[in-house]
Amino acid sequence: MSREQQGDRQDIALKQSQEALLRCQASLARARKLAGLGCWELDLASGELTCSADVVSLYGLEDCPAPLSLSDMENALLPEEREVMTQAFERLPQTEGMVSLEHRVPGPERERIIHQLTEVERDPGGRPLRLVGAVREVTGLRRAERKLELLGQVFESTSEGIAVSDGEGRIFMVNSAFSHLSGHSEQDALGQSLSQLNTHPQAAKLFTQIWEVLGQEGYWQGEMVSQGPDGQDLEHWLTVSAIQRPQEPATNYVWALRDISEIKRNEEQITYLAYHDALTGLPNRMLFNDRLNIAMAHAQRNKLTLAILFLDLDNFKNINDGLGHATGDQLLQQLAERLTDLVRDEDTVARLGGDEFIMLLEGKRDPQYSVRVADRILESFKKPFAVGENDLHVTGSIGITIFPEDGEDLETLVANADMAMYRAKAQGRNSYTMFTKAMNSKIKKRMAMEGALRKAVEQEEFTVFYQPKVELGSGGVVGMEALVRWLRPDEGMVSPGDFIPVAEETGLIVDIGQWVLAQACRQAQQWHEQGYDKLHISVNLSPRQFQQKDLVPTVHGSLNSTGLPPQFLELEVTESMVMNDVDDAIITLEELADLGVELSMDDFGVGYSNLYYLKRFPMNTLKIDKSFVQDITSEPDDRSIVDTIINMSRSLKLKVIAEGVETNEQLKFLKDLECDQMQGFLFSRPLPPEEITQLLASEARLH
Repeated sequence: MSREQQGDRQDIALKQSQEALLRCQASLARARKLAGLGCWELDLASGELTCSADVVSLYGLEDCPAPLSLSDMENALLPEEREVMTQAFERLPQTEGMVSLEHRVPGPERERIIHQLTEVERDPGGRPLRLVGAVREVTGLRRAERKLELLGQVFESTSEGIAVSDGEGRIFMVNSAFSHLSGHSEQDALGQSLSQLNTHPQAAKLFTQIWEVLGQEGYWQGEMVSQGPDGQDLEHWLTVSAIQRPQEPATNYVWALRDISEIKRNEEQITYLAYHDALTGLPNRMLFNDRLNIAMAHAQRNKLTLAILFLDLDNFKNINDGLGHATGDQLLQQLAERLTDLVRDEDTVARLGGDEFIMLLEGKRDPQYSVRVADRILESFKKPFAVGENDLHVTGSIGITIFPEDGEDLETLVANADMAMYRAKAQGRNSYTMFTKAMNSKIKKRMAMEGALRKAVEQEEFTVFYQPKVELGSGGVVGMEALVRWLRPDEGMVSPGDFIPVAEETGLIVDIGQWVLAQACRQAQQWHEQGYDKLHISVNLSPRQFQQKDLVPTVHGSLNSTGLPPQFLELEVTESMVMNDVDDAIITLEELADLGVELSMDDFGVGYSNLYYLKRFPMNTLKIDKSFVQDITSEPDDRSIVDTIINMSRSLKLKVIAEGVETNEQLKFLKDLECDQMQGFLFSRPLPPEEITQLLASEARLH
């Protein structure tokens, strides 16, 4: 082969080698581009930096003047990271192998994170010639890694127990909360389904329903009960969500458990409190009514009777007021236990509120069973209740109704038992009374009276009559007693004996009494302004009024609003009223006396007549009860009593008034005993104010 041919062949080989090299370089460039890699070289002798276009772009070196240097690359970093890169490059010549660096580069829109691999190229003698490096942006990768890290932390730190399963329900991932809530470790749970882990008898049926719903909707939630390792039931709220692409089968499921044991306990407690009395733990009215309705239906089907006992403690208010509500509560708790012990397990003892209890006695064909229970209850009251340092003796009144004789519905039976209980109280307390139809008629009448009375208070259907008080010496009128009268529309005047007890029992007497006090003070002031300025007005206080905490301010307000001087107002109280709680009564009476009003003891002689206490009361007047006056001329004992009262009053410097004087013989006897004042039909009946005004204007002596 000639030299010329050899030369051609070498040229061809060289050209082919160059083309192959170019192809390799192009392939390498494409690979770097696909991998997002940029390359750079730093000539250590000249300090000249050669960079690929990717490096220039990543570090933002487009505006740097040529030739580039390592300082240009370092200055592209965040200030706090430049020193790290400088020190790393300074150590490179003494370092074998590659060095990995990661740093942040600020940009106009976002910060970039760049990962760099760098090594030293050396000559055959081992001397460093240049630094070469490859860089790649890892901003998205690092953010994804951080997001995964956060998701992992959330997965582990959430209070819900989470398990992730494949499409068949086999668990391949759980968090620690799942192991805690389910009682199954991660090792036990992996590869198992939740239905396999739950061994509760109801679990199989539940998971069948869950998979049916998941197949249709891809989502299920509800309560799940499982059995823990110790055999105890665990209550959870389970939420299952399918993970799937649109129009494709579910690839995974997320099972989330939440402990609802505390919620269930709270629900049970709320339900219990809704049907039980908080103080005693007994059934309340709602639960009692439910049981009574069920019991009536059962009794009707089986032709049985059942009984209701309505129990109310006698004078329980005295215990609360005297010893405090805490003592009263403890008494009620002990009473609840005692009553429960006195009946059978199938019977019901409930507390309606306050000191009212009601009992349901079921399934007895013998109505006398209820009487025997009532006897046992009353007998048990003979044993005191030990509350703290006190031995409390209490009694109770019981009303009894029988189903179906006394009523065929709940409301009627309970109302009739209540009526019977009030009848027991009226007959002296500490007893029981069976309901009767006659009682029903009487109670209905009373209830009608109560309703009409409430309406009368609202519409002020009352008026005040006045009965003169006559001074025995002069025969002149020195005072008036205010007496309430009820003029009922379309029915006329209602006897005070009919409505006053109802008003007292219901508490309406308080409103009525305040109204009477204000009216009497206003009328007395009018008479004073008409010239009768020595006339006194007396007003009766009811027991309920006397117990009111605002009694003294009420009296003071009536005097202020009417302008009546307090010394012309006399308040009448009874012996029984002030002897109920002597110490409190003395305080109230002294506060009234401090207002300047006068005080009178009404119906004296029929009650306690305790002279020791009478001396302590700030009284101005004693009023002899008419029961002694009416037989004063025929009964020696009554004459002696009246004589004694008048003489005792003299020694205590009290005025004496005799009420109910109707005959001249009574008048003569009282004059002989030098009684101060009298009132009664002999002088005048109670009259409306306009007739009293006429009587005063006549200036006639009444005797």
